[in-house]
Amino acid sequence: MLGDTSGIVMKEASIDGFNYTLEDITLTATLKPGSYEQLEGDLNIPSEVSYEGQKYSVKYIGEYALAFCGGLTSVTIPRSVVSIGHAAFYGCSGLEDVYCFADNVPTTVRSAFQAIPLATATLHVPAGSVEEYKTTSPWNEFGSIEDS
Repeated sequence: MLGDTSGIVMKEASIDGFNYTLEDITLTATLKPGSYEQLEGDLNIPSEVSYEGQKYSVKYIGEYALAFCGGLTSVTIPRSVVSIGHAAFYGCSGLEDVYCFADNVPTTVRSAFQAIPLATATLHVPAGSVEEYKTTSPWNEFGSIEDS
């Protein structure tokens, strides 16, 4: 457990091979860094995880969460994600397709997709959100933005 500050209890958990910080009041989860460099192919980030009988909504992809996963060719970000941290996908050099199902563009720092060949990657988003992604950095740096 990380501690109890201002009534908020946060704990670290490993679920299905991934590390999360879990927040008990809001029942939210943050995907955290781990030893994921060996990941290859397609990765589907879950919209929720269960831990000790409780369900947590995956709302955040933390700093460096999936950094250096050069073997990933695609990643699916669920509708539940509202924020993506610094260098979350840093060095995922094999990334060709990102599927982001969030209707509202997640808050994302420019460095989230650093060291990725975005000019040749395709971003797949909900049909009604294409224009919003096309005008929001760093999402607008993808070579192609298509509705999914």
